[in-house]
Amino acid sequence: MIPAIDLHSHFWPRGFLESLASGKEWFGWQKVSKDGFKTSIKIGDETLSFKVPKQDLVDPAARTQTRIATQGVSLEAPMVVGFLWNYHLGRSDSVKFCREVNEELSEVQRAYPENYHGLAMLPMQNKDAAIQEIKHAVDNLGLTSFAIASHVNGSNLDAKDSLEIIEVLAKENLSLSVHPEFFNKIGDRDRLTRYYFKSSVGAPAESGIALLSLVYSGIFDKYPDFRVSFTHGGGFAPYSIGRNRIRWEAEPTASRATLKSPEHYLRNCYVDCLVHDDSSFKFLLDRMGSDRILVGTDYPFDWDHPGGAANWIRNMTDITDDTKRDLLWNTAAKFLNTSVPYREL
Repeated sequence: MIPAIDLHSHFWPRGFLESLASGKEWFGWQKVSKDGFKTSIKIGDETLSFKVPKQDLVDPAARTQTRIATQGVSLEAPMVVGFLWNYHLGRSDSVKFCREVNEELSEVQRAYPENYHGLAMLPMQNKDAAIQEIKHAVDNLGLTSFAIASHVNGSNLDAKDSLEIIEVLAKENLSLSVHPEFFNKIGDRDRLTRYYFKSSVGAPAESGIALLSLVYSGIFDKYPDFRVSFTHGGGFAPYSIGRNRIRWEAEPTASRATLKSPEHYLRNCYVDCLVHDDSSFKFLLDRMGSDRILVGTDYPFDWDHPGGAANWIRNMTDITDDTKRDLLWNTAAKFLNTSVPYREL
């Protein structure tokens, strides 16, 4: 069986789980109640309800065994659960939070280098602290890939401070994964309140805005080899890029934000496969290419493709085995710049 690398999975930090179990606050988060299988957790005036595990990465080997047995995922690049970016914190606490999470990721990656490639956290709300954390993560923790949210406290990723942080990653040949922010999605409080639109519509919208914000920032003109990925298939961006091209062409040459049409830069980006239906995936494959699409499962949450995204790709009958190897392993291995060897399962 062709093995898979999962570029979109999550973990619950042990400090968070320990605090929930003991009833203590953790960087502003606290447990409110438990009802059946779900636990209510609160920060400020936001209350969320999730199936919270008692422990997560305490036994990485067991997690890998489960992932291999269910989807053939032998290597994953976990990031924190998608609501724990903690960009609300001040400088001191934000650095403490990132260090705690990154140290846990580093420990797991060192112990199981062929199964885990951690995506380090950054205090994006403070530029100087974030740049220092990049250096610490690389030099002291051995982490060479990073994850950030789709916006930083309401500012898109082309905002000056965020872009300067991201340019450090690009300059140092480090990879970046962008995941939708759980809070303050576009239209969040007024138009996405029903039918679970907050996630089904809001998440891909955030991915699309993040992707296009970086395209228009001009970063790919400066760093064409920068490796940055976007979850949920890049959101709406691959499907609506023509509208951006029309607007770009209508601008006077001197006013254009990028050297080339926005659609040119899609091939600078990586996206995961989580578009959830065959027709959309075929379009994505045609537009992006198998060398730009990664496996994403959203593990352990409910937004994986039914039956598992990796299995979905393996079972496709209209693509070649070479294409499947690219989608399942080769492209992600290049993105992460990993030395983990390819081994059939």
